[in-house]
Amino acid sequence: MKSEHFTETQIVSVVKLFEGGMPAKDIIRAVRISEATLYDWVAVYGGQQDPNVMRLEELEAEHAELENKHDELKKMYAEVCVENRVIFQEVRGLRMPAKQAMQLCE
Repeated sequence: MKSEHFTETQIVSVVKLFEGGMPAKDIIRAVRISEATLYDWVAVYGGQQDPNVMRLEELEAEHAELENKHDELKKMYAEVCVENRVIFQEVRGLRMPAKQAMQLCE
């Protein structure tokens, strides 16, 4: 069977079985590939992680970074909101404590 019939994830799984100590003959029989194909896959994909796992790790790192940026933006918005309320109240001549102005922004 040609390697085009296997996804990259499946190939990496087969290589992991081989790297984990499963005998080559058992893998070849179970997956129905030639011994040469197995060793070609090991040469190309040996030591690699599953692409889905790598993508998940990238997405988790990106998510954490975006959460940090989101928190920073929320703080900046709150500060601007308070400043805006204070300025608005000063313009209207109604002095308001900063705590009260912050409550209006929530």
